[in-house]
Amino acid sequence: MDDKIFDLLRIYNESKFIFPYWTDDLLSKWEIECHKILAKIISGQLENDRAYYLQLMEFTNLLEDGHTYFRPYSKIYEDYPTYPIELQIFDEKLVISKSSVKYEKFLNIEIESINGYKTNDFLDTYVKKYFWSSKINFALREFGNLAGMIVSKSLDIKFENGENVTINPSIDNDKLNNEKSYYENMKEIVKEDGIEIYEKKNKVFVVLKHFMSESIVPNFYDNLDLLQKSDEIIFDIRNNIGGNSGYANQIAQAFFEREFETELSGRQVIDMQSFANGSQGSTEIRDIETYNHQYLENYIDNDYYLEYKGLFIEKKVSILQNNITFSSAENFAMIFKNKGRARIIGEYSAGSTGQPTWIPINEKSYFQITAKKVLLPDGTVHHNIGVAPDIEIVESLSAKKNGYDEMIEYVL
Repeated sequence: MDDKIFDLLRIYNESKFIFPYWTDDLLSKWEIECHKILAKIISGQLENDRAYYLQLMEFTNLLEDGHTYFRPYSKIYEDYPTYPIELQIFDEKLVISKSSVKYEKFLNIEIESINGYKTNDFLDTYVKKYFWSSKINFALREFGNLAGMIVSKSLDIKFENGENVTINPSIDNDKLNNEKSYYENMKEIVKEDGIEIYEKKNKVFVVLKHFMSESIVPNFYDNLDLLQKSDEIIFDIRNNIGGNSGYANQIAQAFFEREFETELSGRQVIDMQSFANGSQGSTEIRDIETYNHQYLENYIDNDYYLEYKGLFIEKKVSILQNNITFSSAENFAMIFKNKGRARIIGEYSAGSTGQPTWIPINEKSYFQITAKKVLLPDGTVHHNIGVAPDIEIVESLSAKKNGYDEMIEYVL
C-alpha cells in the first residue's frame, strides 16, 4: 500500500511543477481525483495491481496531452498478451485495419459491436478512458498495445454484415502488416527501417516512417542527385509517431537557406520569490501565475545545419499527413507550415508535440509528462487540434477496401 500511495503522490506533485498546460479548473480536477484515488488505496479497493494500473492510466489521462501518460511495467505484455488485430475508424465506422493472417478475412468490415457494446460505448469504456483521444485513431493505436490488460478477455466482434468472430489474446509474433503499399507500383530507390524513397512521373516520394534513427538523414542525402533532378519532393509522414526532432530538422534544412524557426515554446518557471509571494496572497500577476503553476517563459526555437542549407531551396514540396502524424513528425510539418514552404495535404495531425519528462515509478513502471508547451512559431495553437492541412483529404473506408490512396493520387 505504501508504494502505491507514494507513486500516486509523486505523480500528483511532480506534475504540478512540470506540466505547462495547467488551468485553475484542471488543477482543481487533478486534486479532487487524487483524493479519490488515495481513498481507494487506503480502503483496499486497489490492492489488485491491474486495477491500480488502470486507475493511474485514467488519472494521468485527465491531463489530455499526447505526451503525458502512465505505463505499467514491461512484463505486463507477458501477463496480459494483446490481440492480433488493430482497430481504426474510417468514415465514422470502426473496423479491423490490420490483423494476423488468421483474421484477414475480417479486414475493413464495419463493426457493429464488441463484447455486447455498441462501438461508441466500447470506445468510451475501454479506449477514451485511458488514452489521449484528441484523435481517436491515435488512441486506438495506443490501445492496441495494452488492450489485453484493459479488456482482459476475448473480443466477441459482431459485424454489420451479420458475421461474427471471437478473437483471443495472443503471444504470437505474427506481424500486423496486411496493408498493401501504394508504393509497390513505383520505382523503389531506398527501403530502410525509417525511410523509404520511391520515384514516379519524375516526382520523388520520401516516406519518413519515424525519426528515431540517425541513419534517416544520410539515407536521404545520399540520393541528392535524384532529389535535385526531380520536379517535386513529396514527404509522406502519415503514421509517423516521431522521435528525434533533430533528425527531422536536418532534412528540413535543405529547403531553407538560413536558420529557421521550429516552434514557439513555453516552460514553467518556478521563481521561489514569486511562488512565496503568491502563497501569501500577492495580487501581482506573475506571483499568482507562478503559485498556480501557470507562469511560463516563452521563446522561439531555431535550428541551422550549414552542410545542408538550401540544397533544395527552389524545389516544390508537398507533405502528406494524417491523424496519427505525431510529435516530431508534427514539428517537421510545422517548420514548412510556418514559412508557407510546402503544400500540406491530408488530415489534421494528432495534435501533440513537446519535451517529455520520464519519472520512474515502482516496479519499473513509468510516468511520462510533457515539460514544454508548443505552438507554431507564429503563435498558432495546434495542441489537441493538430497542424492544419492546406488541402484536406480524409482517408476513407472505401479507399481502404479498394486499395486506393487518395492523397498519393492527388499529388500525382
